[in-house]
Amino acid sequence: AVLFGQWEKYHQSFIEVWEPIYRDIRLDKNGEPSNGSHCTWNAETVELKKNSSTGFYNMSIDWRLDPFYTAEQLNIYIQRIKAKTGAEKVNLHGRCEGANVVMAYLAEYGYDDINCLELYASAANGVDSAGATFSGDFEFYPKELQKFYYGSGISLGDENVTAVVNSALDWLVETYGFEGACELLKTIVPGMYENVLYDVLLSSYGSFPGIWACVGPQYYAKARKIIFNGREEEYA
Repeated sequence: AVLFGQWEKYHQSFIEVWEPIYRDIRLDKNGEPSNGSHCTWNAETVELKKNSSTGFYNMSIDWRLDPFYTAEQLNIYIQRIKAKTGAEKVNLHGRCEGANVVMAYLAEYGYDDINCLELYASAANGVDSAGATFSGDFEFYPKELQKFYYGSGISLGDENVTAVVNSALDWLVETYGFEGACELLKTIVPGMYENVLYDVLLSSYGSFPGIWACVGPQYYAKARKIIFNGREEEYA
């Protein structure tokens, strides 16, 4: 169906498999949890207890949600920690997507309660894997696809068959015979985004403001146009 541009058929088949997987965790059009998938961690009620190995007060976040909503929870948590410890300020550490929450917190509440700030493996400047996935800005290279294949741990069921396929793939990559497959992918991917993946992503990761916060500015405009596909007004 993909090779011959039968996108409607492929779209239907893909959605039938994909939609049930993400039905319970996707967010609604307001970017809020549905189907009882809310995070149970609550800044107002959680026990204030340091992590025994790090000495930190850890904060759990629902990585799907708007970082500015989570920043409100962070502010509540910080005020409770200050009240318990008697400290005037706290040291704030944000890791990965937590860095986006920290930046949202600083934008809303400033530095008055912060003594020290550390961002570790930060996603605050965007993450290429999120931006490229949402915008379709992919480049395909034989050696990288080879690494992806081996890294995915794909098994063909029979060890001998797998060995033959792996050897053939290695040979094609080394002799530049895999270049044709990369060129084919370059022609297929735009059609997949235009006809299939916009709907697939919007029914899953594209509904997560927390993931949108990881889409860098160089990808954002194109990603928004592709994912929402003329439906921006339906979403908050």
